[in-house]
Parts: sequence; structure tokens; C-alpha cells
Amino acid sequence: MQMSRVARALGCLVVLVVMGVPAWRPPSARAQSAAAPPDKSTQYIITPGRGIGALRLGTRMQDVIAILGAPASTWTFLDGRRVYRWFQPPANSGIGVGTDATGLVDRIWVLNDPHYGTTAGIHAGTTEEQVVRMMGRPTGSVVDAGLHLRKMFYAAEGVWFSVQLDQRYAYYNQVFEIGVTAPAESLVRR
Repeated sequence: MQMSRVARALGCLVVLVVMGVPAWRPPSARAQSAAAPPDKSTQYIITPGRGIGALRLGTRMQDVIAILGAPASTWTFLDGRRVYRWFQPPANSGIGVGTDATGLVDRIWVLNDPHYGTTAGIHAGTTEEQVVRMMGRPTGSVVDAGLHLRKMFYAAEGVWFSVQLDQRYAYYNQVFEIGVTAPAESLVRR
């Protein structure tokens, strides 16, 4: 019985070679790095006032695209600012990047993804009370009744947290969006 298994395996190998199936080769260095598990020590770190993972404020948009690939969607404001999104329905989970009119990144945010977090431990799923306990009282807070969310701004640190107020969605009464911008910049228009 053991011999028949070996014979069948050799027979399959012969068929594959005859059919011209390419031999297995080890993956290239590029493929290995793409397939390697991400470096969690930095990839998912949100640094207020600086960036998220490898993405940094002040970076050219073409450098961001080189890191993340093509965005799922883009939108251009009349004044030339742009928004790039690497998320789409139904999950709406991923990264968003905004640029000024010159194409430099001026805000980065992560939406509905608990893998990303600040060094203080704030991530999607953190409650508003926990944010205030860790960060102190926000510089400002705005409730958007139409979108059913509350944005809490920490202008001096360059970070905002959005809390979901619609019980139909995941992260109800919890942070679902965390964004960074330059410290002390007005975050209200974001």
C-alpha cells in the first residue's frame, strides 16, 4: 500500500512536468517582504501630530500611494484639497488621507479598525470616557446630528477621535475614527 502512494505521487509529478507546469521557486525578496507579517511595532501606531504607521504628515501624495497602492476612492474640494480613501462600503474599514492644494498630506485617519492605536492605547472600540481619562478634556467637541457622531479635538496634540452615536453601527458609543493633523491646527473643518 505504501508503494502505491509513492507511485501515485511520482505519476502526478510526471504529469505536471509533461504539462509544462513551472517548477516551484522560492519567492523573490520583494514577494517575501510583501508576504511577511507586518511589523506591528510601528505599522499600527498612531502618533498624534505626526502620522499613522509609515504615513507622515507633510509627505507627498505619490509617496503615500507608493506605500498603500491606489486608493479605493478620491474626492476633490473646490479649493484644490483632496481626500483619498482606502476603504469602502460595506466594511468602511481602513485609512484615509487628506492633502492640501499642493498635494502634501495634511491629515491622516483610520476608520473602524481596532488594530490601529495610539501609544496610550486608544483605538476603535475605546469609549469616550476612556479617551478623556487618558487624554484629558478635549480642546473642542462637535456633535454632527446628521452623521450621528461626536468629534473630540485635541488641537495641541494634533489628534481627533470620532465617537459613533448611531446604535445601528459598530462601535456605538465608542471611538470608530482616529485622525492626526499638525498640532494646534484648527481641526473643526475636518
